[in-house]
Amino acid sequence: MPFKRDISIANSIEKGEAINKQENEKPAATPKHEEITNLKAFQKKKNPKKTYNFSLHEDVREKLTVEYKKRGYSSASELIEDIIKAL
Repeated sequence: MPFKRDISIANSIEKGEAINKQENEKPAATPKHEEITNLKAFQKKKNPKKTYNFSLHEDVREKLTVEYKKRGYSSASELIEDIIKAL
């Protein structure tokens, strides 16, 4: 004798319904997944953007100012970030 599940699957196929209704449902978030999500959100709040702290010699600062204006950057920090990314 077939199981009730087999009969319900056969009936679902005849009616054209989805066999597995769970395919359309999102899986429940596991506690581990929630912890990781919360950790990522915390890290974004804690360190939204990397910052680099360093001092420049006055001559270098002047050359950097001229260079970022010439290249169309809005600030020297954008130029420095692109230089660091290129390295």
